[in-house]
Amino acid sequence: MGEYLDLDRQTVFNLLYPFPERINLSVTEEDLHPWQIRHSQYFQEPLLRIWDQFSGSQPAVDGRMMSRAPEMRLDNAQSRQGSLTKHLNHRDWTPGPYISFTASSATIEALAQMRVNKRGAQTLTVIDPNSRIRNGLPVLDIAAEMDHYNIPDPYGKSKAYYANHYVCLWQVTKAEIVGHWDWSSLADNKNWYQEIILPAFQEFTATTSATDNANSLLAEYGAVESAKGDMDDLQNTFSKLSVKNEALDYSNSDTSDGELDHYLDEGHDWDTDDEVEEANAADDMIKIIEGDW
Repeated sequence: MGEYLDLDRQTVFNLLYPFPERINLSVTEEDLHPWQIRHSQYFQEPLLRIWDQFSGSQPAVDGRMMSRAPEMRLDNAQSRQGSLTKHLNHRDWTPGPYISFTASSATIEALAQMRVNKRGAQTLTVIDPNSRIRNGLPVLDIAAEMDHYNIPDPYGKSKAYYANHYVCLWQVTKAEIVGHWDWSSLADNKNWYQEIILPAFQEFTATTSATDNANSLLAEYGAVESAKGDMDDLQNTFSKLSVKNEALDYSNSDTSDGELDHYLDEGHDWDTDDEVEEANAADDMIKIIEGDW
């Protein structure tokens, strides 16, 4: 996995928009239906994923979780609709760019109980979707995307299996992972979610929010100081010109204003991912609930 760089805001942009040479005068799919983060998107609770030795997208040594198609372009309606359709079909194990999560602790319990005897030890991974969103990385609501792209429920259940089902695109970074728990350490506690997972999530969000706020303030302070420095340089330049009695002609505003604006702007720049044994009837319900886990 080391060959892939950490996912960031710029990479997301590059994978959601067509290559420049392919862009025509019409709007892009990303313009019509953005998959980039929306600032209004906010989660009250963590996202959960349960996995085992047969699962794909397992946490690597570097802490990341990679989809099975971590560089797949999603810059048009066809690639989005096609990859989502495959992701939802438990019989299609084509590598895709999605890593499935659920917001439902009940779903996790059901999956763990169904899997443990057949597939062995289970591990629960918890992420903070808000941390992911702050970093500019997409989180999609599967049911909403099925509606938008007119993808029928392959099981004829009116999307019942996809309630609370979310996907992260391409990879989950170490920075958004709250932690990993052996399911065996949680299973005997009927209040495992309320007593263990939620407190860990709340502590994580408090820490990361404070860090993000501090970094934001530092960046803002740096931008202000940079702007002050730019203005001081301009004032010194104007003063020197004035001392030399060199008249400044402001009538030619098309050039002087534009150059000044450009100068100041520069200062302010602002799953079927399961590698499982061949699917069989006993695995169908798992895949149905998981989507592409």
